[in-house]
Amino acid sequence: MANPLRTLAIAAFLLLGAGLLVRAADEAGEAKKVDNPHGPLKDTCATCHGPEGWKPVKIAPSFDHGRFRFPLEGAHGQTACRACHLNLVFSEVGSTCTSCHQDSHRGENGDDCARCHTPRSFVDRTRMGRAHQLTRFPLTGAHAAADCEACHVLHANRRYVNTPTECVACHLQDFYAHHGIGESQNCVQCHYTVAFRGGRP
Repeated sequence: MANPLRTLAIAAFLLLGAGLLVRAADEAGEAKKVDNPHGPLKDTCATCHGPEGWKPVKIAPSFDHGRFRFPLEGAHGQTACRACHLNLVFSEVGSTCTSCHQDSHRGENGDDCARCHTPRSFVDRTRMGRAHQLTRFPLTGAHAAADCEACHVLHANRRYVNTPTECVACHLQDFYAHHGIGESQNCVQCHYTVAFRGGRP
């Protein structure tokens, strides 16, 4: 007949040994686990990295950036990844225009940059012209071909909002060239926007 204490001691020893083996396996698994520097991703590393090394990054043709609420259209498709992804945790990279581009309008025109700009061309004069038609100064004649900065100079710390619309705001020197003090500054009595010279009789 077997000694019950001895049987109990052997069982305890085997359980302890099994526990130590499980713990050692867990620790070995933890040692091999590497945190992803990009944060939680569903794509595999092979989407951007090859077996020859982490760099240079080679994006697979099947990768669709549009799945992440930002399709790479126009100039964005030609931009280096690190130009926007300064932070390697991709979920922390902003998706608004001002995340990457400085707002030269300083917030005066709101945050809907697409009203005037496109990814195809940052200076899309056609789109800007259409947007300008909705303002209190629709562009006609030579004004439609003028450089934006010719009229949008700083006025009391603002460049776009409350830009003066009177002719003399931009053409005061022209006015003084052929009128004296006290003359009417209502230029449209004599001039068209198509051609300043050769105005109405």
